[in-house]
Amino acid sequence: MKFNLDPMQCNNGFMGVREGELILLLDGEVKSKVRINEVEFIIIKIISEHGRKSNPISAREIESRLFELIPKRLTVNMLKNAIASIRRKTRELLSITFNNSDEFHFIVNVNRVGYYVGLSTHSASSEVNNLNSTINNTLSRFQVLKLMLSYRSKIMSMKITLYTLAGITLVGLIYLLQIIHFMTLYEKVDLKYDAILLEIANEYNLGYRGEELLPMVNDTFESGAILVIKNDDEQCIIEKNKIVYFGSNNIIHSDWMTDREPYFYREVVSGAVRVIGRTKKKKITAEYDNYIVYPLLSGVTYSDNFGNYLGKIGNGAFIYKWQGDGSEISFYGKYIVAQVIFVVIFLIAVFDRKIIIALLNYIFRLSHFSILLTPVVNTKTGIINYWEMLTRFRGIGTLSVINSLKKNGILGLHTILVLKSIEQITPEYGRFGVNICPSLLRGWVFIKIIKAIKRCDKDVVIVEITECSELYYSPEILKNINKIRGLGVHVILDNFGSGNNNIDLLEKISPDAIKINKLFVNDLEGDLKQQKFVKDILSLMEGRTQFVVFEGVERESQSQILKGLGGYHQQGDFLSRP
Repeated sequence: MKFNLDPMQCNNGFMGVREGELILLLDGEVKSKVRINEVEFIIIKIISEHGRKSNPISAREIESRLFELIPKRLTVNMLKNAIASIRRKTRELLSITFNNSDEFHFIVNVNRVGYYVGLSTHSASSEVNNLNSTINNTLSRFQVLKLMLSYRSKIMSMKITLYTLAGITLVGLIYLLQIIHFMTLYEKVDLKYDAILLEIANEYNLGYRGEELLPMVNDTFESGAILVIKNDDEQCIIEKNKIVYFGSNNIIHSDWMTDREPYFYREVVSGAVRVIGRTKKKKITAEYDNYIVYPLLSGVTYSDNFGNYLGKIGNGAFIYKWQGDGSEISFYGKYIVAQVIFVVIFLIAVFDRKIIIALLNYIFRLSHFSILLTPVVNTKTGIINYWEMLTRFRGIGTLSVINSLKKNGILGLHTILVLKSIEQITPEYGRFGVNICPSLLRGWVFIKIIKAIKRCDKDVVIVEITECSELYYSPEILKNINKIRGLGVHVILDNFGSGNNNIDLLEKISPDAIKINKLFVNDLEGDLKQQKFVKDILSLMEGRTQFVVFEGVERESQSQILKGLGGYHQQGDFLSRP
């Protein structure tokens, strides 16, 4: 119930009456509240529903209706004292914000004829119609992805850092293996040439000058030639099938080395003999190309003994330089950053593919996602205590989706999304129960969950802790439940009597209410044992919780039996289909 504060010239203010308290609302925010008892609440409800200024409800009729709702003997002056208490508490409620609260009369007595509420009833029908669409104004897929990134920011940053380091290591290892493999060229080319040149030098030292040297030259230097110099005064050039000798007066070394551009040179010295071999660069380049593994290793630069470079093979960024025996080899890579990124993406796809698929599937199913509101009703007063928020995915069972989210570690994201839908809801709309799995009440996930709870009005959000039989309630979880209660948020224990949601847990967290699973309500009409269980649980909970909710009330006969046993708080299709 909600009433306009127009008599106090406060158009944006309302006085709300809900089970157990009076509240003052300004701009949708709770400014103050006071406790009221059951009798006071029922009297306010009777007077507001049946009393009008033109036709006030008499004290006798109030007492008659009160007796129907509270089947016990009414004490003398009970009604008079309760109305006086209501007036006093109302003034106390308003005095915190307004100075003229003493002039305000909530319940008016018309010359002892009867009573009516001195405020106009607030019509919230349009607001109630918009409530469901407001709550179902869910985030876009892009916003959910953004929320996902912030939800798992630390884990994702750690994983991306790890995968990036692994990617750099793997790409570096591949380059290293290619470089090591490429160095075999030194053995296949340099040492091969050097070995032939050294053998020729040794033969020349032993006095061999003739045709016996030609086969060695023909096999290795068929596209080039060899210059042999002994004691700087005896020279010869060995070409394919030809040897030309020069005397000391015809030194040709400088002339032979003048045109270096087309050739690749190697040189060895043995005793008094110096041997220089040359071959066409294109032949060496061809051998280089055979050892380059594209696209990772994009190029190689190679120099001979005289600093004569083969042109850069391929292109890219410099990686590494090897030097030895007067020559050097430089290695180049291309698109290194892109290669690392590719490896990182590949590692993510291999090791985190399940969570990625689950997230993409969840984002896809958001177009079929909705939040349904089912009321928890006090059947004694007809007042909705709060709305439970039930998530639905069209075309697939909700339990299947929830299990998938839990299995892949993104159930917390779904819960935060549900909490986000009531961030802007004000207490004038009522209270809303959000189901939270105990597995979310620990570690870094709880930090995200409690931040999401804090963004909601504490007078709007109610936390329903669902049953999780496979999870033990650790000291950390119990401590975090009490942290939620410390925010002023009501905590309700769902599915009481099943799994770990039992009497032991009741003593440890002192919930504001408990909910009894529909299994204990299904056959209530013909099962005396179930009726006895209802009486026993109500007796056990007396003084321990504010109320007990019975779920799964689908028939009027179930509702009537529960009311007869004292189970007034009910939820189910009979009361309102979600």
